[in-house]
Amino acid sequence: MDGNEDEWRILFHGTLNQFVASLLKNGLNKGQQMLILIAKSKIIQKKLCKGIYFSGKSQVCLKYARPIYIGNESFKVLFMSRVNPQKIKMC
Repeated sequence: MDGNEDEWRILFHGTLNQFVASLLKNGLNKGQQMLILIAKSKIIQKKLCKGIYFSGKSQVCLKYARPIYIGNESFKVLFMSRVNPQKIKMC
């Protein structure tokens, strides 16, 4: 990425494990969601409009993923996507 404002951004999407197979088969779909915002060390819950929610920080998306345990290790699934900058709306 070179910082060009028209360049498609790399963003992350975290989800629950039961949705992974459907996302792989059908792609991401807009849905009504709850967003947990962390603002000035306070957690604020806010119901949002239909949309697909991403973050530029994988750590934020890890909060929406649940661990999968394989042996003694745990893993979380995140989707890394290229997103058209013309379609991004900040919330």
